[in-house]
Amino acid sequence: MRLFDLIEKHAFHTPDKPATVFEGRTHSWAQFRDRIAGLAAALAGRGVAPGDRVGYLGHNSHWLVETYFAPALIGAIAVPLNHRLAAAELVQILHDCTPKVLIADRHFAEIAKDLVASSEVETLILADWDPADRTDMQAYETLISAQGEIPQNGSAGQDTMALFYTSGTTGRPKGVMLSHLNMLTNAMGTCTAYGYTAEDVLLLSGPLFHLATGSRVFSAILYGIPMVIQPKFSVDGLLDLVGRHGVTTTTLVPTMFQMVLDHPGFAAADQSSLRKLSYGGAPMPVALMERLLATLPDVTFGQGYGMTEVSPVLSVLAPEDHLPSNGVYPKLASIGRPMPYCDVRIVDAQDQPVPQGETGEITVRGPNVMNGYWNRPDETRVALRGGFYHTGDAGYFDEEGYIHLAGRTKEMIITGGENVYPIETENCLSQHPAVATAAVIGVPDAHWGERVVAAVALKEAAGVEELIAHCRARIAGYKVPKDVHIWDGPLPLTPANKIDKTAIKKKVCVP
Repeated sequence: MRLFDLIEKHAFHTPDKPATVFEGRTHSWAQFRDRIAGLAAALAGRGVAPGDRVGYLGHNSHWLVETYFAPALIGAIAVPLNHRLAAAELVQILHDCTPKVLIADRHFAEIAKDLVASSEVETLILADWDPADRTDMQAYETLISAQGEIPQNGSAGQDTMALFYTSGTTGRPKGVMLSHLNMLTNAMGTCTAYGYTAEDVLLLSGPLFHLATGSRVFSAILYGIPMVIQPKFSVDGLLDLVGRHGVTTTTLVPTMFQMVLDHPGFAAADQSSLRKLSYGGAPMPVALMERLLATLPDVTFGQGYGMTEVSPVLSVLAPEDHLPSNGVYPKLASIGRPMPYCDVRIVDAQDQPVPQGETGEITVRGPNVMNGYWNRPDETRVALRGGFYHTGDAGYFDEEGYIHLAGRTKEMIITGGENVYPIETENCLSQHPAVATAAVIGVPDAHWGERVVAAVALKEAAGVEELIAHCRARIAGYKVPKDVHIWDGPLPLTPANKIDKTAIKKKVCVP
């Protein structure tokens, strides 16, 4: 099956229903279909062939959403680029995936010109409504209006339809090859788990170069859900769009939820349309989740855990798991149960399953697992050894089959012979009323090998000794941070709005 077939279905049955809403312009499902088809024909007319890559550089927009699908109609591969990267990093990615065409919005037009000069890109297209004053690049809107014939050699099923680059926090970004089947599987699973319906209105707020938000595009085309697109996340903009368009659902990472709740205009904003919210991309502090439940009692919550390589959800903490009255509320600190199509195993260093309750690496196989890493056969073989994708995350199964995340296996801290996974210490710190966000890392120590160190952003005054004492009363002594660094302002974030532990470690470890 082609993902575009779902768009054609909605264009046939509900042609006038809104598909995308962006900066005051609404496109119906019929218009959405025609625009995608027009772009595919334009790409084919510029020599894009099956297997070629088409890059997109820009903020969230209907142009970016259309570019998710158009290349696949001619067998090409979409590459949403992380616009927050430095120019040198973008050049590195372009050299890796060698796109034939680069589409850029007005915010990145000049950067795109420089990138083209440093890469093998043949055609530069400007995505804008009125590019008449730009004669140095081709106009998206003009190109799609030609409506040429679409070749019948598109991709489908297990064919790769998109490359999503990993954030690169553990090394050079890798292009993750994802198929129509991957995306469809994830959409069917998460839509069912979170209770999406055709009556929902979806807000796309997080960056669409990242699958935490990008995967929701495929949820929308599964049910024909209107997509309200925010160019880039801001709390003011989010609250305005929710009230103005009757948004019922969105997906945010925990740091974004924290910003929303702390915003001075939150309480007065119209939130009456909200029905279901999901979160993922980073661990959710229990204290923050409890605050959300208390603040939005009429909203259901669902958590998705995963990563780009699994399209991206591996397990879900379902809405009913967030209700104190259902008996499993203590599972709030878990990442839920595996999706029905995921075979999840917790394994040791020899890839042998460990007993229930014992911590090991989380591995998974299923129809949502990637085709592999672009141009990296050796790394693909290692990641998919034995037929299971090795996540690099450590966790364990409890007696009811819920997975509890301990942290990245590479983040595990070995102090005095004891293994410490940062999440437990971070959760403990987050329960202190003065702590807004917390991150725990290991730093070299001559005596212990490593020592546990925390960085915290505060919402009210608190001393280092007070925070350490708070932890000492609640967790084992070897898990208690030996040092706590009070951060000046919010903790640094990666482009995907996750806490940037690499940046924290560089600052903390400076002599």
